[in-house]
Amino acid sequence: DSPTYEDDFTGGASGWSFTTGGSGQVAQYNSNQLEFTMKRSTSYNGVIYDLGSGAVSDTKWVIRFKYRITTAGGGHARSYYFGLRSDNSLQEQPSGNDVIGFRPMPQDSRLYIYVRNNGTDGSAYQSGVSLSTSTDYYVEIIRVSASEAKFNIYTNSSYTGTPAFTHTDSSDVSGITDLR
Repeated sequence: DSPTYEDDFTGGASGWSFTTGGSGQVAQYNSNQLEFTMKRSTSYNGVIYDLGSGAVSDTKWVIRFKYRITTAGGGHARSYYFGLRSDNSLQEQPSGNDVIGFRPMPQDSRLYIYVRNNGTDGSAYQSGVSLSTSTDYYVEIIRVSASEAKFNIYTNSSYTGTPAFTHTDSSDVSGITDLR
């Protein structure tokens, strides 16, 4: 299958929406990539590209992207996530929305496999997952079926071989629809 949407940002960030706020919070397009500076804050920052209602299958899709942590501070900072959601709002967690995504917390060696079904978080932390700074990771989020999602992190851009991290969620995904 050919991709519904693919972007390497060489043509800019056309179609992407950005919001920033708080002290030191930045989400921006720079040099053919999306960049984030996340610091503990009560403000929400977001970047969104709306594929549109009905554009994404409710049973099968794949997201792949390169992920690199430049620096990671200590403590428990505000997190961020990458994935698909059922609304096109830049609001953090609108009531009743669905999400399937990847929520890294590099400052304390955790990943949050972010599955939100009709506004209810069904996600779980994966403790002890250490992603190094200045290392390129290749993240893959797969909607395997209507009831299963899989998360893989590779250290190669071909997304092959044994992942450095993998997790399958088959308990919270059923009923998640109209991701965009």
